[in-house]
Amino acid sequence: MTDDDFYSELSFDSLRRIHTLTEQFQQAIQAGDNPVIERFLQMVGQELRDALLEELLDSEINWRRRSEATLEPESYLQRFPDHVELVRRVVSESESVARRAEGNELDVTLLMATPTTPPGRPITGERDATGSKVQTSSIPDAIDGYKIIDVLGRGGMGIVYRARDARLKRDVALKMIAGGVHAGHKSTERFLAEANAVARLHHPNIVSVFAMGHHQEIPYLVLELVEGGSLDKAIGNQTSEPRYAASLVATLAMAIDYAHQNGVVHRDLKPANILVGSRKEPHRSGRGDESLMSGSSVPAGLVTSSTTAVATGSQTTRSNRFAPSVQQSLHFIPKITDFGLARMTDGDTNLTGTGEVMGTPQYMSPEQARGAAEVGPSTDIYALGVILYRLLTGRTPFHGTTPLETIRLVMEAEPAAPTSLQPGLPADLSNICLKCLEKEPGRRYQTASELADDLNRFLNHQPVMARPISLNSTSVAVLSS
Repeated sequence: MTDDDFYSELSFDSLRRIHTLTEQFQQAIQAGDNPVIERFLQMVGQELRDALLEELLDSEINWRRRSEATLEPESYLQRFPDHVELVRRVVSESESVARRAEGNELDVTLLMATPTTPPGRPITGERDATGSKVQTSSIPDAIDGYKIIDVLGRGGMGIVYRARDARLKRDVALKMIAGGVHAGHKSTERFLAEANAVARLHHPNIVSVFAMGHHQEIPYLVLELVEGGSLDKAIGNQTSEPRYAASLVATLAMAIDYAHQNGVVHRDLKPANILVGSRKEPHRSGRGDESLMSGSSVPAGLVTSSTTAVATGSQTTRSNRFAPSVQQSLHFIPKITDFGLARMTDGDTNLTGTGEVMGTPQYMSPEQARGAAEVGPSTDIYALGVILYRLLTGRTPFHGTTPLETIRLVMEAEPAAPTSLQPGLPADLSNICLKCLEKEPGRRYQTASELADDLNRFLNHQPVMARPISLNSTSVAVLSS
């Protein structure tokens, strides 16, 4: 089991160290040596302990489940009081597997209360593997002029609340830095960098920032609320109708081109960071009612009953010129969010050191996976290619059994052509996708607008610029499946 948030800032050597120690721990378990998690944690620095603890916990819990040994979840809470949420999540996720085995259910009710509960009120809306609501911690009643309603989500860098702006009578998303006053200096810098990045962008397909402030010395952002959830949850493992997938990625490419023109490289594009905004009246094209998922209607929750406010801004750029022909075919408004790893190309804001791996392994470009110091706009083009690949095939090009293996595949293996996984796909669209996924940045589209142009040519039944790659390059990345 892995969690991308723990791995998004680790170097290649750090990932290798975690993988090696986890293997040693598993070997010790199998040999009957009763390894102690705490002793293994002492073998790494503080910055690696969250990731290693998750791997070791998962290994031990799964071993106990398979061997029908006694499992006492409360003992983990007592042993790791500073990692209560991590322990609770690992045990709860393991329980969802264990409860399918007769007589081997875990008691996750013990994990429903945090030993030390800060002032406020319990979080609502979060559920364990059985579907029951879990009281995991507490949330404040209000932050400055914003009444907190519920928790929308958590990530490696922050927690996002649904809040009510009492002054402007509207619901907003309020994001606070993870760790609160205990957040490290670098985490705070990245949080502020996200605020700086989003504040300069005013585009209908990028989540808008309304305000920024501090509450009890903790920085927060007030963002546009997008009701429809993430694209990741909407698509699952299903495939999309090819023209619809092309239209969606063309829309995202235009938004990213706008960000690049304004000096912002996202560096963590993925379906989980694309939100699904609603339209009052979904457009129906002359070709019929196309949907995001091939062979089905728009999934429940993809288009909500309320309409998300959109900040269009006053700037007109070349990335808007295809908007009428491309965007109107979509039943929803895709919104790019989470600029926490963004890099400013027009200044000194670069919070990544040489050798530091930033991003999500499955969506990383090869240069990101290598920990290159300079990761530019081409890395976002690569990620758009991965998103297109997933929409067309139902999977990402590379997915190893561990984050380390995934990173190795990204750097060394070649992706299988989408047409080899879905034989009915148009060859031109497959070629566009593979051009985005070239190992060398110079062989990809040089700008996101070039990608949007080629996708628009495909949509208009015109010859595309992307050419088939040689047979040698299409060698088997089925290793990644």
